[in-house]
This record gives sequence, C-alpha cells and structure tokens, in this order.
Amino acid sequence: MPETTELKARRTRLTPASESHDLLPWRRATDFDVCQLYWMPVSSFPMRQKQRMWILRFLDVFAEKLARQELCCEQFLQMKALHPDLLKPFIKTAKEFNPVFGLSRRPGEAMPALPDMAYVKELQEGRRAYDHSEGKPNYCYWFLYRRGREQRELFLGHGGFTAIFVKPDPATKAPEVAIPKRALRNPAMRELIEKSSLQGMLDGAFALKAGFLAQSKELFGADLRDAPEFEGLPYIVPLLDANTVLRQPVDEVARWFTLFDVYLGESPADQGMVLAAKKGRKLPIAETLAALREEGLTYPAY
Repeated sequence: MPETTELKARRTRLTPASESHDLLPWRRATDFDVCQLYWMPVSSFPMRQKQRMWILRFLDVFAEKLARQELCCEQFLQMKALHPDLLKPFIKTAKEFNPVFGLSRRPGEAMPALPDMAYVKELQEGRRAYDHSEGKPNYCYWFLYRRGREQRELFLGHGGFTAIFVKPDPATKAPEVAIPKRALRNPAMRELIEKSSLQGMLDGAFALKAGFLAQSKELFGADLRDAPEFEGLPYIVPLLDANTVLRQPVDEVARWFTLFDVYLGESPADQGMVLAAKKGRKLPIAETLAALREEGLTYPAY
C-alpha cells in the first residue's frame, strides 16, 4: 500500500526523545514505529580517545547483555577505513581474525560508475589528487573468527565499524575436536596441536555455513544480480545512517530485521553512532548505561 503524504512527512525527521538521563547520550527517533532507531553523537572521526574508550566499554556490556538474549555479534570493517591508521593492525591480525571480503551498501544505492577518461586525464595532469576511496564500492570485511572485544579495540573509532546481532544458527555449530590423550602426552605433538588451533579452524569453516550470508545478498543485493561481481560476493550487508532508515519504505525496513535483530554502526553521515533494532526487541540500553554509571563512567562531551 502506498504511503500517505502525512506518513511520509512523519517518517522523514529524526526527533530526539525526551532527554531522559536513562538513555543519554543515546537519542531515540520519535514518531517512528517501524523499528527502534537511536543515534549518539561523537566529536569526530577518528574518535577522540575519551569518547572511544567509553563507547568500547558500552559495547562490551551491551554485547554481553544481548548474548544473554541469545543474539550473536557479527562484526564488519569498511575497507575504506583501513587507510591510513588501520592497515598495519589489520594485516597483523588477519591470520587470527580471518577477515572475509564482501560488500556493504546503503539500501537502494547504485554502485559507483567506473572512472571516465576525463577523470583519468585530470589525474595524469596533476589537476586532481588520487583518492584511494573515490569511486569505489563500499567493500568491507567480515571477521570470520569472533573476537568481539579485541576487534572493536583495534578497529572501532575510524568511521567504518559495523556490528549486527543475529540469532544463533545451528548450521554453524562445529563438532568438538577429539584429541587423543596419548597425543597430548607427547610434548612435540601437544605443541603442534596447540599452535594449529584445530578447533578454531573447524569453527571458522562451520561459520561459513551461516544462513545470514546468502540471505543478506537477497535482501541487500537483489538489484545487483546482473553485476559481474555478484556471484563472487559471499554477503552484502547494509550501511545505515539515520536518514536512510527514515526514508525507506515501511515494508523494506521491516524486511531488514529478518536478517538481524540489532544493527549498530559508526555513521560519519550522522557524525556519530547509529543503533537500529527490530520492533518489540528488548534493548538493554538503559541497563548498560546504568552499569557504566555504577563504574563511575560518564560519556565525555569532548
């Protein structure tokens, strides 16, 4: 059913909720009931250290509380955010985290066109400086091995970090690796087994069976089916900002939450963090903030 003019008007603004001390620094979009939508400001990207440390602690507690609601955290990093500060830690931890290449995009956003000859000529003549991120799709990496806090501590704060919280997928449950006790009694064999991390590799292999991967392509890449790179992409995840959420059709937004229950990401377009959740999902925002206040932590304004 087409949206009425009144509904469109109502859904195109982000109005701060009452300045409840239970939710600050988060602000909720009011007059909007398609999903739960929150925004939190940051001073800059890269984030200032005091704000970044508070947000890291918030996410630690928030993710733990969502885990008790049986939601798993999947984390992603924008390729464009790697330069200049994150490339070295990304390469250094690649074996440990096993980043899997894919695509993120704003729903409905067209893929960037290839550079034309005028652009190339401007580069050749020095009239345009080369920008590694210009004209490229928003490729990203999914961390196959879940190392929540470690990955956030390394990569959050540069405007390219996203987390989605999904229901556990039975297909990703790897069997336990049975190591014969005799092998563990052999010092040389024990060292080899511990270094090889057999269980970790098996967990990673089963993680690739996650249903959200193929489903994400159906939800966020249906219009890209004819693109040459579509088949080679293991997943396509959304890149959300407040305006994108508010301006999408109601049915479309509701469909997103068949993939995940909670979305949390850095949003340079909003100069802050965006948090979106399925309608009716209990979000432990107030409880998390209360826990931080008990630790003596308040969100720094600078």
